[in-house]
Amino acid sequence: MKIRLFFIGKWLALAVFLLVAGCFYGCGSSKEPGIILARQENADGIPLSDVEAGGEKELDVQESSGEVQTAAEGKNDRMESAVSPKVCFVHVCGQVQNPGVYELEEGQRVFEAIALAGGFTECASNSWLNLATPVFDGMKLEVPDENTALKWQETSGATGNSAGQPEATSKVNINTASEDELKTLKGIGQSRAEDIVHYRQQCGGFSRIEDIMEVPGIKEAAFRKIKDDITVQGD
Repeated sequence: MKIRLFFIGKWLALAVFLLVAGCFYGCGSSKEPGIILARQENADGIPLSDVEAGGEKELDVQESSGEVQTAAEGKNDRMESAVSPKVCFVHVCGQVQNPGVYELEEGQRVFEAIALAGGFTECASNSWLNLATPVFDGMKLEVPDENTALKWQETSGATGNSAGQPEATSKVNINTASEDELKTLKGIGQSRAEDIVHYRQQCGGFSRIEDIMEVPGIKEAAFRKIKDDITVQGD
């Protein structure tokens, strides 16, 4: 009887031990999954929390790169805009095939403007112009014929320039000067130059420089401004 009670007590003690051990193991196991989840790793062995943080950092870098690229593109656009050549409108007239106003870029040459206007006519004075001269906005490029070029040279002493008009290197002969030559005088615009030419045609020219005050609109004050720059000699 005592032996049986001994074995029963031994089995009860073993059962209690196993029960306590099982509870302890169960409590420990319930905590372990939380630790595993907190430290879950990817295929490369890198914690997922670090991967997610790295993804956010990579996104921030990409966004920053996009902003830098946008700023660089804007700067390039401004630089291209700054170096873009300016547009020039040049009035090509006289002895060319198609007189008119033509659009060129600043820095292009007179010969290119002539080409746009169809080139010289047969009567043009090809040697009067400096074909290598750069054009500029608002330029009037007049191509004279041979007779006009010779007259310009005789009256002004010029040998030709970029605008196709004589340079003011001597006095203007009011009996022979063209409208463009007359407009080089102080205070003489297009309408007044036309009046001088019309007066010459109607009255046969001027005998002395003071006669220019007979032209409507030219009084003593205007005459004083131009009297040192005009002549009637050589007509």
